[in-house]
Amino acid sequence: MFLLHCFQQKKQETPVDDFVADDHKQHLSSQTDVAATNVPASEKSADAGKPKKTKWLFGHPEKKGTSPNQDVARKENSSPGTSDKMSKQQQSFSQQDSTEMFDFSLPNVTNTEIAKTRVWFEIKCNGATEIFISDFVIKATVDRFGLPNVGQSCFMNSILQSLLGLKDFVRDISCQEHIWSSVPQAQVLRRLMDIRNAHTSTNALIKSIALSLFKEDVSVQAPEFSDWKQKDAHEFLISVLHQMSSLSPLLRQAAESMGSSYTCPVEDHLMFKMENVRVCKSCGAESKQQEAFANLSLDVISGGSVEQMLEQYLMETELEYNCECGGKLSGQRSTFVTLPKVLVLHLKRFSFSPSFKPVKVQDPIVLLKDLVVSSTEDGSCYSLVSIISHFGSTEQGHYICDAVHPDNSPEEPTDRWITYNDAAVSGTTSESVCEQRQKSAYILFYKKCVERKQANNSLTSCTHTHKEQSSL
Repeated sequence: MFLLHCFQQKKQETPVDDFVADDHKQHLSSQTDVAATNVPASEKSADAGKPKKTKWLFGHPEKKGTSPNQDVARKENSSPGTSDKMSKQQQSFSQQDSTEMFDFSLPNVTNTEIAKTRVWFEIKCNGATEIFISDFVIKATVDRFGLPNVGQSCFMNSILQSLLGLKDFVRDISCQEHIWSSVPQAQVLRRLMDIRNAHTSTNALIKSIALSLFKEDVSVQAPEFSDWKQKDAHEFLISVLHQMSSLSPLLRQAAESMGSSYTCPVEDHLMFKMENVRVCKSCGAESKQQEAFANLSLDVISGGSVEQMLEQYLMETELEYNCECGGKLSGQRSTFVTLPKVLVLHLKRFSFSPSFKPVKVQDPIVLLKDLVVSSTEDGSCYSLVSIISHFGSTEQGHYICDAVHPDNSPEEPTDRWITYNDAAVSGTTSESVCEQRQKSAYILFYKKCVERKQANNSLTSCTHTHKEQSSL
């Protein structure tokens, strides 16, 4: 059973205040900044005052070979004045010209889905951009590795950046494509791989389509994400992992029919078992229960380290329990039975006041680059690979992701990190991230450093490094 613990720069830095802006406005301004930085200064001055060239994607809806769904979307969602923007260039545009604009393809995206996505583009961009799709426009490019904000979707973008940064996790999904591609219900896996395929592109259009369709498919089973309002990144992560894991029985059955086997990436990389031991305070009677988790939710200890918050979670707590001996008080302690390849820790920065008003905990914590975790079977050293941060309050805010650079090689490790702020991307380091995100860190991704057979030697080194960090 899939059980999740749901509730329990020094480079140029972006000012924190910039992150706390309205998500929609922040996205549009960052898109403008990104587009501007991609244009050399000489071209800016040379092109001043000249009319901008318009690139048309997918062809004109009235041209032969265009999907009828696009024609319907054009009639129902055209903006006032868009007909004035039509040009002779549009009339001569061909479908072949359109495909040449894409530096990759999304094999799982249909013309009907493209037409549906047009509705969002028109509402979001309001006709004030640089590239036309039939009769409205969107921004041309985003940063490499950046993900456009498709409508207050920073919560989704930050989660996706963290998941895409787990190379082994993504690789295991990709190498089993022959299985999940044959199962219609596995849309969430197909959409995730489309985003992975588009990750290195600067094409804002194709990325926006992939993101919108991923969100739409996740919302089929989790309708709370179907609107365009701000959502909680942790809740979105839980939903995505649950949906991926729930596909396992169906995919294993499909694999068996092919004479193959299927390994669930969520179960293989993120899940672990914990044992809860309850002891009666009166008679000492003991009971044990094991549960499977994909993340842990930790209470924030002001000024405390990640290790201290994890230790507090594992400490014995008292609870009311009616024992057969008549005792009504027991102590319960949790321990790791197995350890995951990737340990996800959620920090409880959102809670309720005594008057049941939502409050945000912005107390600083000590972020550790290395973390030692022990279980009843073994122990391992974990290295921080990604942080999702939240800026703002309970009413409004913004999510970003800091993660190890995708081009980092395990054979030649460096301290190159990237700050993903929707479409905008900037370089940073783990040292800078651990210093800058003490008050905003919300979800932490730790990757196991070594294999079990190497644990004894490496744990000594990891523990030494950890002690040095704690003493800083």
